Amino acid sequence: MFSQDAILKALDASREVQIIDSALGSQAQNMLYQLREDKTENARYLFIVRHERYGIVQTSYRVMLRGHWQLEFLNTTDGSITPIRARHDGDWTIIETEIYPHGHLLLRMTPSDKSVGKEIPRFPIDQEAIENATVARVEGWEIPITLDEPNVLVLDQAKWRVNDGEWQRTEEILRLDNKARALMGIGNKNGKIVQPWVYPASQKVHGKLEMCFDIDCEYAVKNAWLAAEQPERSTFLLDGAPLAFTDCGWWTDECVRKSLMPELAPGHHTLTVIRDYMDDTDIERMFLLGDFGVSVRGHKAVVTAPVRTLHWGDVAPQGLPFYGGNITYHADFTLDAPVANAALRIPSRQYDIHPECRGTQAAREIDFAEFRGTLLSVALDGKDVGDIAFSPYQLPLGALAAGRHAVDIKLYGSRINCFGALHLTGRKFWMNPAAWRTVGDAFSYDYSLIPLGIFKSGTILSLGE
Repeated sequence: MFSQDAILKALDASREVQIIDSALGSQAQNMLYQLREDKTENARYLFIVRHERYGIVQTSYRVMLRGHWQLEFLNTTDGSITPIRARHDGDWTIIETEIYPHGHLLLRMTPSDKSVGKEIPRFPIDQEAIENATVARVEGWEIPITLDEPNVLVLDQAKWRVNDGEWQRTEEILRLDNKARALMGIGNKNGKIVQPWVYPASQKVHGKLEMCFDIDCEYAVKNAWLAAEQPERSTFLLDGAPLAFTDCGWWTDECVRKSLMPELAPGHHTLTVIRDYMDDTDIERMFLLGDFGVSVRGHKAVVTAPVRTLHWGDVAPQGLPFYGGNITYHADFTLDAPVANAALRIPSRQYDIHPECRGTQAAREIDFAEFRGTLLSVALDGKDVGDIAFSPYQLPLGALAAGRHAVDIKLYGSRINCFGALHLTGRKFWMNPAAWRTVGDAFSYDYSLIPLGIFKSGTILSLGE
């Protein structure tokens, strides 16, 4: 009978690459690799990837390559190429290195009697080592921030009526659409619909649809924009008075047009949208954009004062529940003494967790570090120093003098809380169009928001000489 061990043993003589788990002393079970040969360069290229998404308990590996090679480390983040030191033992070239979850290693191999150069950078991941290396904390109380774009109020629940009939109670926009279609004798839309432009051209009008959105302001809003799809097919009223939609460009997508709004005084306002319903009519949420804050209270959202500061944590309850742009935190830290080799660390929040106990966020954000977003870019004392996106979430800062240092951390956002399934209860590994049209327990009128922000203060590590 064949067994895995017997097959692997029989193939030992043909093995070109071995990756050994340094802690266990056995073949790693969490790696994939591809080895290519370029005869024009008389070189080989080895790409190793660790296919686990989570877990940083074990990261040390021994990489063994058959033959004698000079190795070069190809840094896929910054494009640098660095000769690295390795030892030759018998018929093998051997390096000890760290490969982190969802991480990789790219090497170029050229024939040589020895391999000289530097070591591949290694970062402390042992919790005691991190504790001992910590020399400062990035302060996180009322941090001044800069938003790259206007804040967002989602308008996706409205009172409605068809053909001047009775006003119907407030409904979520996609449910409203189907209820209006039913009154007009048109079949429901579902998650398997085609795009409106697929339909043959038709001027048939099935009826008139009116939608009335509430806008409650605790703060006067000036120079805001209304953003909507197909605005040329709609008539707009603000507090019952005609509102001209003067196109002044697009927001996030060329189909989402925007128009400057009049000043909104503190208090209650209504935005009424009237349109003829045709075969290619597309009823979607609209957006108020501007310099204001937003407070979500169950199924309602209220306009509040502009957001000027944040603390570490989810930005949704801090006035930015629907914001999808980038946020720059203008923070600082203080060193009591010079540091020869410093690094900024944003902690991981997932260690060696069983797969069934892990979060079920779709992979639209980094949910396994102490930030939620797509990327962090860092500037130190006014100079860009690099990005943080991958385990172990550390960024070299070089030598730093004692005293105060300014650190600007830009969090790149996600549009999930603008355009995502805001009324889907529970999180899924996957998303499809049906997620926007759920029913029963899978639907909630209350907003279901995805966390966004830096959730824990970064630390400054001293990594030695």
